Amino acid sequence: CLVMNEKSVTLNGIRRSFCLGLTGHFQWDLPVILDGISRSLSVGLSTHQYITHQLNLAGALETILDESAMNAVHELSFGIPRRIGAITEQALTYAMFSEKRTVDADMVLKVKALDG
Repeated sequence: CLVMNEKSVTLNGIRRSFCLGLTGHFQWDLPVILDGISRSLSVGLSTHQYITHQLNLAGALETILDESAMNAVHELSFGIPRRIGAITEQALTYAMFSEKRTVDADMVLKVKALDG
């Protein structure tokens, strides 16, 4: 990955850590519940909490995905952890190359549209 400035280094590191941290750092209550309404990942655990937890593990010190971005990830991923991670990684990459500090819903929708 081409690093252009300090902001890119930080965001790239968080993006990479987020992707690597998807396994092994989070306890799941099984079975994963996908009820089509709240699409919670497990009892008492939401997509928002999962993303926030993974970003914190990756070293994020500030909000990187705003509320609208988290809602978009939730809707597009159907609460499936692998999809949450993939969509979030793509959105973080888009933000890094766009030199943005915060991911919004438009960015999430753009990367999903590009992904097909």
